[in-house]
Amino acid sequence: MRDEKFRAIVQRYGEHPSEVGPIYAELLSLDLGGAFKPLDLSPQHRKELSVHTLANRVLLAAKIAPA
Repeated sequence: MRDEKFRAIVQRYGEHPSEVGPIYAELLSLDLGGAFKPLDLSPQHRKELSVHTLANRVLLAAKIAPA
């Protein structure tokens, strides 16, 4: 149930849960019952992907409503 709500929120902004789900789950310390497993990345790559994902979310939200 929680993972379904999470997927709906992510999809609302046009993102694909399979791509950004692991990043958001890690950043928000969400326990989604194993729906999104942590990515096996180096710390530097994890940081870059996190920053890119969050910046993209801001841009997607700005398309829907003024930010």
